[in-house]
Amino acid sequence: MTPTATFTPTATPTPTPEPVARNKIAFTSRRSGVAQIYLMDPDGSGVQQLTSEGENEAAAWSPDGKWLAFTSTRDGDAEIYVMRADGSDVRNLTRSPGSDDEDATWSPDGQRLAFTSDRSGHEDIYVIGVDGSGLRRLTTDPAQDSAADWSVQGQIAFVSDRDDSYNDRDDPEIYVMDDDGSNQQNVSRDVAADYYPRWSPDGSQIVFKSHVASSMDLFVMDADGSGKTRLTDEFTYVYAADWSPDGRTLVFALDTDCPTGQRSNCNREIYTVAATGGALTRLTFEPAEDWGPVWSPE
Repeated sequence: MTPTATFTPTATPTPTPEPVARNKIAFTSRRSGVAQIYLMDPDGSGVQQLTSEGENEAAAWSPDGKWLAFTSTRDGDAEIYVMRADGSDVRNLTRSPGSDDEDATWSPDGQRLAFTSDRSGHEDIYVIGVDGSGLRRLTTDPAQDSAADWSVQGQIAFVSDRDDSYNDRDDPEIYVMDDDGSNQQNVSRDVAADYYPRWSPDGSQIVFKSHVASSMDLFVMDADGSGKTRLTDEFTYVYAADWSPDGRTLVFALDTDCPTGQRSNCNREIYTVAATGGALTRLTFEPAEDWGPVWSPE
């Protein structure tokens, strides 16, 4: 009698979960000798290197914490790339030889990126799909427009030096526009030079750095430009800030370890401060420069 074959079911493979970052800070450091992107915990521990090819900086988290957009020179000039939260699956989105594409920011739905490009001959804000399609130019002013940041409500803040009605030096101001490029408005409207706006998680406020007197400090203002409040009052220079997911803390880089009485020959390190101001907490202590911190979603 011929034995009956026994069917053994094949186990269904368990899908590998997508890497996702929760409550991590991505930042740029020269601790390997060139600019690379790293991750760390909010207390400065658990440092992990994500990139190694070319020079890489200006990381930006996707809304779901699964991807990072960043600027890289690995293909010869500055381009916008994306990679997974663990540094894998790196993709060049812009592919624009001969021009520099920098400082990406994600749309609230995670389907598009706004970024700065000089492909028109001067800096403008562009938008592109996460698959590299649908490139569109949003600003066309002959001035320099850069450093875009997308709010949860869909507005884009950026920096422009187009308006000299508040000063006579063409110092940059913070502008806000709709995500189709319409309704561009100067919201900072002051005589200081203002840079690098970043929306709060709820879109009600903007943190930015401003050149006041002989220092560069952090300020926060309401979305319409009202209620400006100075958060830091340092002898040296503060760099671009980002918000914690709960909106209570800001992370930023600061020139530190400067020779006594000097603002030069300093080292950029990463700090946090309460979103209402107060004492600074230092997170990095490397002899190499650390900058460009961005906080992942919770």
